Amino acid sequence: MYIIIHEPQGKTILTNLPPQQADELNRSTYTLPLSPIGQYMTDTSDKLNIIQGENIEELFKKYIGDKIIIEAAGGMIFNDENKLLLIFRKGMWDMPKGKLDEGESIEECALREVTEETGLFSLTIEHKLQITYHTYFIGKQLILKPSHWFKMKFTGDEKLTPQSEEDITDIKWVTEDEAMQLLPTMYASVEEMIKSYFLDDTEH
Repeated sequence: MYIIIHEPQGKTILTNLPPQQADELNRSTYTLPLSPIGQYMTDTSDKLNIIQGENIEELFKKYIGDKIIIEAAGGMIFNDENKLLLIFRKGMWDMPKGKLDEGESIEECALREVTEETGLFSLTIEHKLQITYHTYFIGKQLILKPSHWFKMKFTGDEKLTPQSEEDITDIKWVTEDEAMQLLPTMYASVEEMIKSYFLDDTEH
């Protein structure tokens, strides 16, 4: 098992793989035959930090340390043509998501954020996908943001409306091939999510 955390200067992987297998990640170009980790590690210019231990929950607790956790949720939305919805935010392609408000469930958060950022409301959650993790700074405080992703189906006819207040300037439906071609222009955690979905049949 492993957890990938995207950081400003690279990635940290927390893993309970045996030490020899974990160490192979340092010497390889992010390929590990016994693990799907290699599918997600495409930018070899990133700094890669691997933390190995028997108990991954304990590793995660230690990693959190004095970081502030801000929970978020979002949607991987498909239409009747099985096209994926992407938004263009601050110069990068992204998927709609946002932070959890007090008193709402993670599912309610995901649906609300998708509606706010895209204008779509004819949405159904099909199932939960995975959690991605990334860190960033607010001033000098380091934030850890777990983003809970859900596969959603859109069945309405609402017009796509980008939320300008969130610096979203474009929205479009894309095929799988088009999404894969846009990976270099995506945030790392979104790239991970899309690769995980399209390369791993168990995610569907």
